[in-house]
Amino acid sequence: MSQTPNSAAPKVQEFLQWFAALESDEQDVLMTLIYREKKVRDVVRSLGGMGLEQRREVFERLGLPADLVSRIPAPDPATLTDAEVEWVDWKAPGN
Repeated sequence: MSQTPNSAAPKVQEFLQWFAALESDEQDVLMTLIYREKKVRDVVRSLGGMGLEQRREVFERLGLPADLVSRIPAPDPATLTDAEVEWVDWKAPGN
């Protein structure tokens, strides 16, 4: 993202016009996709900032395959901190 805010402005306006022209159900689908993508990126960013041991613990608690830990790039050692993790029991929709 090497564009300056001013050089991106015409593209943003073009996108907003395109988005506004979509039917409302298509807008809802697109917004849902964008929101889910942002949540995934936030999770990856959080996991990427954890130390390896904390990351392994999180993956173990979530029941994720251990080989996924190695797929997330190692964090910059200067920015490593233990992330604040709040465990919440999730329920499937409809339960």
